[in-house]
Amino acid sequence: MPARDIIALCRRTKAVTGNSDHGGRESKQGETGVGASQKTILLVDDDALVARSQSKLLAKQGFAVITASNGTEAIAAALSDEPRIDLILMDIDLGEGIDGTDTAKLILRARSIPLIFLSSHTEMEIMKKAEAVPSCGYVVKGTGIALLTATIRRALEMHGNARGFTKPTRSPEQGLKMH
Repeated sequence: MPARDIIALCRRTKAVTGNSDHGGRESKQGETGVGASQKTILLVDDDALVARSQSKLLAKQGFAVITASNGTEAIAAALSDEPRIDLILMDIDLGEGIDGTDTAKLILRARSIPLIFLSSHTEMEIMKKAEAVPSCGYVVKGTGIALLTATIRRALEMHGNARGFTKPTRSPEQGLKMH
């Protein structure tokens, strides 16, 4: 199916259902005390247990998280105006249907949004396929929430969406500190 047809189908699905939150929502705006500066992440993963676990970890870091379990849901959520998606975490293998790299290409054709691949795949051919997509990086699942959070914040900063986040600085006397 051509990209424009998939995007049109997703838009029609949203219009018919009235559902802009096509996946699950683990945290809502303001729940973590971050308030207006809280960023919303679209987490795309076909494994419900992994998505739930990652969502909880990201919510503890102050992010609102929306989940999508396949490419079609991801496209619909990313193209929705409410809630505004600030960043996408995209798995590569999304089960049956469109995969993560093709989903990412379709979303990025329609919207300028930072995207990070989050996958367990480390095979060279998969990595090269992901490199062909304009993304903010590739994080291997299980590398830890500190690395994932740092990658997310850097991507948001590079994309101009980091308002409200603190930036780390390093002084020789005090080591790494947040200000």
